[in-house]
Amino acid sequence: TKSGSAIADNPLDWRFVNESVPDKLRSLHEEEGYMLVVFSNQSNLESSDHVENIVLKKYFRQKIADVAKSLGDLPLIMMFSLKQQSNYHKPETGMWNKVDEFLKSHKFCSQSIDLQKSFYCGDAAGRDFVNVKSENYVSGIEPFRPRERDHSDSDLKFAKSVFGTATHQFFFAAEQYFSVPVV
Repeated sequence: TKSGSAIADNPLDWRFVNESVPDKLRSLHEEEGYMLVVFSNQSNLESSDHVENIVLKKYFRQKIADVAKSLGDLPLIMMFSLKQQSNYHKPETGMWNKVDEFLKSHKFCSQSIDLQKSFYCGDAAGRDFVNVKSENYVSGIEPFRPRERDHSDSDLKFAKSVFGTATHQFFFAAEQYFSVPVV
């Protein structure tokens, strides 16, 4: 986020991990043939207050529109889990399975996701930057952020659930994949 918080508190509080992200995503799609899919847990959009719920969802829709606009005509599939206790909420694989079902049934694709040619990139790797050898430490993922720890380990566990492993071949921390310099 622009504010440095783990969770954005308004629709303008977002940023790419660095300015190379749009070009790198475009290259993945256009030059390497990747299908780009965003999987995101958004349980913070569910509030017990009806008015707050409406405002949170409005902010979120605006943020997604801004992200899509900043990527231009780059084709994306975006999947969001709003309920924490569901098989769609990472690290569960429900969102992945839905995308796979969609691609198998889509007239332009009609094939399964090739796991050997796929990878997952996320910022919730369970890294403890004070104690880099925490239980969720993945070899090759260095501590890039000037904070004590990641907000979650759901992306790392999601990669483990989908690929059966979270090795360097299948999982990248966002800072690592988009080459953010160590601070």
